[in-house]
Amino acid sequence: MVLASNRRDFFLHHLLDLVIIVVPVFRPLRLLRVLRSITVLARSASRLRHALSHHGVHYMLLLAIVSLFSGAGLELYFERHSSGATMHSYGDVLWWALATMTTSSGGNFYPVTAAGRGIALVLVLVGLSTFGLMTASIASFFVEERAEPTDELTALRSEIAEVKVLVRELVDQGHYSKDQLAR
Repeated sequence: MVLASNRRDFFLHHLLDLVIIVVPVFRPLRLLRVLRSITVLARSASRLRHALSHHGVHYMLLLAIVSLFSGAGLELYFERHSSGATMHSYGDVLWWALATMTTSSGGNFYPVTAAGRGIALVLVLVGLSTFGLMTASIASFFVEERAEPTDELTALRSEIAEVKVLVRELVDQGHYSKDQLAR
């Protein structure tokens, strides 16, 4: 409390910490902080799961992961024994496949066979599609309106309902016909 700029606010916001320090019996209550952290992590995981399932992004990620590993295996099969091959182990082709999907440089690794180049083309297309879908989905996830209708919107809806009732009364009383109101 000596270091706090506003001692009153510090006291009010850190009352549990102060009790734990002053009364040694309550020191096991420090575990409550861990529980609070676990709760925050669980909420974050739930939001992440919702964001990934938004617009089927999780299916695209699964396709990308399967493409990465299977493309690396096929690349190794085609490139391992060809002359001038630069990739000789699964680690090499896995690194190359990941770099190819992210359209970054794979370093000294590149395919030398026609089949290897075809696999590279498929990996680039899957990678671009995955990152494009993820970017669009994340953007739409943040842009969507999740808030409840505002008070102003609620007021407008009730006014529209009142106007509809008044129009029905005018038509029922014979002051206007439905055709006149449609114009």
